[in-house]
Amino acid sequence: IPTKNIVFGFNNIGFKIIEEYNDKQVYCFDDLGTETTGKYFTNVCNVLGDILLARHKSLINHQIVTHATTNFNSNELKEHYGSDLHSKMQELFNYISFKKGTKNKHR
Repeated sequence: IPTKNIVFGFNNIGFKIIEEYNDKQVYCFDDLGTETTGKYFTNVCNVLGDILLARHKSLINHQIVTHATTNFNSNELKEHYGSDLHSKMQELFNYISFKKGTKNKHR
Protein backbone atom coordinates (compact mmCIF):
# COMPACT_ATOMS: atom_id res chain seq x y z
CA ILE A 1 0.00 0.00 0.00
CA PRO A 2 1.60 3.31 -1.00
CA THR A 3 2.14 5.43 2.11
CA LYS A 4 1.03 8.53 0.20
CA ASN A 5 -2.37 6.90 -0.37
CA ILE A 6 -2.76 6.23 3.34
CA VAL A 7 -2.08 9.89 4.16
CA PHE A 8 -4.50 10.93 1.40
CA GLY A 9 -7.12 8.73 3.11
CA PHE A 10 -6.38 10.38 6.46
CA ASN A 11 -6.78 13.81 4.92
CA ASN A 12 -10.26 12.81 3.73
CA ILE A 13 -11.69 10.63 6.52
CA GLY A 14 -9.48 11.37 9.52
CA PHE A 15 -8.28 9.14 12.33
CA LYS A 16 -10.43 6.21 11.22
CA ILE A 17 -7.73 5.45 8.63
CA ILE A 18 -5.19 4.83 11.43
CA GLU A 19 -7.60 2.44 13.14
CA GLU A 20 -8.09 0.52 9.88
CA TYR A 21 -4.41 -0.50 9.84
CA ASN A 22 -4.40 -1.52 13.51
CA ASP A 23 -5.77 -4.99 12.84
CA LYS A 24 -4.35 -8.48 12.48
CA GLN A 25 -3.69 -8.24 8.73
CA VAL A 26 -0.18 -8.35 7.29
CA TYR A 27 0.60 -5.15 5.37
CA CYS A 28 3.44 -3.89 3.21
CA PHE A 29 3.78 -0.11 3.23
CA ASP A 30 5.44 1.12 0.05
CA ASP A 31 7.81 4.12 -0.07
CA LEU A 32 7.98 4.64 3.68
CA GLY A 33 9.25 8.12 4.49
CA THR A 34 8.05 9.79 1.30
CA GLU A 35 4.60 10.63 2.62
CA THR A 36 3.66 14.09 3.85
CA THR A 37 2.18 14.98 7.21
CA GLY A 38 -1.54 14.27 7.39
CA LYS A 39 -4.01 17.10 7.88
CA TYR A 40 -7.64 16.50 8.80
CA PHE A 41 -9.36 19.81 9.44
CA THR A 42 -7.16 21.39 12.17
CA ASN A 43 -5.55 18.09 13.19
CA VAL A 44 -1.98 17.52 12.02
CA CYS A 45 -0.66 13.97 12.27
CA ASN A 46 2.32 11.83 11.37
CA VAL A 47 -0.05 9.19 10.03
CA LEU A 48 2.48 6.47 9.25
CA GLY A 49 4.26 7.11 12.53
CA ASP A 50 1.04 6.45 14.44
CA ILE A 51 0.27 3.39 12.33
CA LEU A 52 3.76 1.96 12.88
CA LEU A 53 3.49 2.50 16.65
CA ALA A 54 0.22 0.54 16.64
CA ARG A 55 1.73 -2.14 14.39
CA HIS A 56 4.66 -2.47 16.81
CA LYS A 57 2.21 -3.20 19.64
CA SER A 58 0.54 -5.80 17.41
CA LEU A 59 3.92 -7.41 16.80
CA ILE A 60 4.70 -7.58 20.52
CA ASN A 61 1.24 -8.74 21.61
CA HIS A 62 0.14 -10.91 18.68
CA GLN A 63 3.21 -11.49 16.45
CA ILE A 64 1.52 -9.60 13.58
CA VAL A 65 4.05 -8.93 10.82
CA THR A 66 4.47 -5.63 8.97
CA HIS A 67 6.58 -5.05 5.85
CA ALA A 68 7.76 -1.82 4.26
CA THR A 69 9.83 -0.63 1.34
CA THR A 70 11.84 2.58 1.35
CA ASN A 71 14.68 4.32 -0.41
CA PHE A 72 15.83 5.83 2.90
CA ASN A 73 18.60 4.44 5.07
CA SER A 74 18.20 3.84 8.79
CA ASN A 75 19.56 7.27 9.78
CA GLU A 76 17.20 9.03 7.38
CA LEU A 77 14.23 7.11 8.80
CA LYS A 78 15.36 8.07 12.31
CA GLU A 79 15.45 11.72 11.29
CA HIS A 80 12.03 11.51 9.63
CA TYR A 81 10.17 9.57 12.37
CA GLY A 82 12.19 10.35 15.51
CA SER A 83 14.38 8.20 17.70
CA ASP A 84 11.55 6.60 19.73
CA LEU A 85 9.78 5.19 16.69
CA HIS A 86 13.11 4.37 15.06
CA SER A 87 14.03 2.09 17.96
CA LYS A 88 10.69 0.31 17.56
CA MET A 89 11.35 0.00 13.82
CA GLN A 90 14.50 -1.94 14.71
CA GLU A 91 12.19 -4.60 16.20
CA LEU A 92 9.44 -4.24 13.62
CA PHE A 93 11.59 -4.60 10.50
CA ASN A 94 14.53 -6.59 9.22
CA TYR A 95 16.57 -4.17 7.12
CA ILE A 96 17.79 -5.31 3.72
CA SER A 97 19.90 -2.75 1.92
CA PHE A 98 21.37 -2.53 -1.55
CA LYS A 99 24.54 -0.76 -2.66
CA LYS A 100 24.26 2.69 -4.17
CA GLY A 101 23.94 2.41 -7.91
CA THR A 102 21.98 -0.84 -7.77
CA LYS A 103 19.36 -0.86 -10.50
CA ASN A 104 15.83 -0.16 -9.39
CA LYS A 105 13.85 -3.39 -9.10
CA HIS A 106 10.62 -1.92 -10.51
CA ARG A 107 9.42 -3.55 -13.70
